[in-house]
Amino acid sequence: MPELPCADEQFELTLSAHFLFTYADRLHFDFHVQTLLEMLRVTRHEVRIFPTVDLSGKRYEYMDELKSIVEQRAYSVSEVKTSYEFQRNAHTMLRIQELSQ
Repeated sequence: MPELPCADEQFELTLSAHFLFTYADRLHFDFHVQTLLEMLRVTRHEVRIFPTVDLSGKRYEYMDELKSIVEQRAYSVSEVKTSYEFQRNAHTMLRIQELSQ
């Protein structure tokens, strides 16, 4: 990351688990933005990222700023509660979809 060896819109659904947000203390905000934009580039319909917390169980500090950047690019962004919680507060995924859907 942040450059994937994939074609534009190669995948219907792209998943990221236990990477973005989880290591926010080691990966700066710009890395998160660039990685997320790259995931959107290779995805046709939907990106999901789980969990939305760091290793201490706190919501990603810059989540609102990141959501705003993505929404400005004509995507719907929502934080969706899941039934799975593998660590304290790790029960939410970020769901990003094209607005045209």
